[in-house]
Amino acid sequence: MKSLSFLVVVAAVFVFHCSARAAPYTLEIIAQAGDVIDGRTITGFSGEVIRVGISDDREVAFFAFAAGPEGSGLSLMTQRRFIAGAGKVVDGHVPQFGSEPSLAINGLGDVAYKANIPPVDRGVFLNQTLLLMNGDEIDGREISVIQDSPDVNDAGTVVIMARPGPVKLSINGPNEIMVEHGTMVDGFTVDGFTNPRINNAGDVVFIGGLEEVSPGRAAFSTDRVIFKPGDVIEDMTITQIRSHGITESGEVFVHTFGTDINGEVSRYIATENRIVYGPDHIVAGVTDPILVGASVVVNSDGRFAFLGAFEAPDGQGFLSFLAVSDAVLISEGDIFDDKVVRFVYPNFDMNEHGDIAFRVVFEDFSQAVVLATLNIPEPSSLVLAAMGACALLVRRQRRFRNWKGPQ
Repeated sequence: MKSLSFLVVVAAVFVFHCSARAAPYTLEIIAQAGDVIDGRTITGFSGEVIRVGISDDREVAFFAFAAGPEGSGLSLMTQRRFIAGAGKVVDGHVPQFGSEPSLAINGLGDVAYKANIPPVDRGVFLNQTLLLMNGDEIDGREISVIQDSPDVNDAGTVVIMARPGPVKLSINGPNEIMVEHGTMVDGFTVDGFTNPRINNAGDVVFIGGLEEVSPGRAAFSTDRVIFKPGDVIEDMTITQIRSHGITESGEVFVHTFGTDINGEVSRYIATENRIVYGPDHIVAGVTDPILVGASVVVNSDGRFAFLGAFEAPDGQGFLSFLAVSDAVLISEGDIFDDKVVRFVYPNFDMNEHGDIAFRVVFEDFSQAVVLATLNIPEPSSLVLAAMGACALLVRRQRRFRNWKGPQ
């Protein structure tokens, strides 16, 4: 019986790991023209590359044109609620969204966003609360300009680029300017900032220039330079940083151009001590597909998502695709919802569970927001699989005991 018990455990573990590693995604359209959310009707989508975001509960935040009782216009919503736009009053103001609006959603579903406040102001909001307007003072300094996309963690702390420097906005404590132009960080003089990112531990990373390292941008925090041109990771030398991020475990990553030991330039996704994606990476049997755009997402569990491109089967041009690690999630030319996918937008998001949100354009130029859910087997499925393995092993042992050998 010991051997049988051991085999059952092995079988259960084997089933779990096989299922987890090969678990497929289920794709579902969660928003398209004609859908009604909180009494507002989606009338269409912008052609701009605008970010979507996803919470750990699979709530997806996105921008779309909407019409409702208060008006119409570009609006911010999720598949479950309407947040701002189309004339809705938020905290005594009527936020409006111009070109390239920005948003961020945390694991709990709190949505941070930058919006125009007529006639001439800009503000940073969290859900239905205004956190900051240009002209407000923080640390005795006037905030003159609010720009770039915000980020928000599960504590509700929002970070966004502003002048004179990136600011941290907290609903539970004082606001602060984190660092300013000309500040010394890790022995380098900081020269500009963009796209601050924050995790649940409150760690913040930026992209910006260093006066002593030119040309090129670096990734740094308030107290250290993490990546800069010339740094070497696994025989890859960083030449240009395209984008960056930080996982909930505190691992900082970049999408970068780099040169190998032979001097060849390629795109990489890298952390401080390892190459996550490089020229030898294989996706759907193809070695080193082209890395497209700047957006990449890396999770604490090691999954990473990116937009890439294969050469078209007829050799005429390339087909872009959205991939998770070594598997293609969706590609141009795929049939989805009985329509041909014409284009996959490069701005997407992935939560800590591995679920992904993104936008697609179909051949008829209609658009949709899509949720890709990672299917992890329920415990009951694992139990059934283990019971099946048990039954098979018991039956084999019975057959062995009943076998008398050649007569």
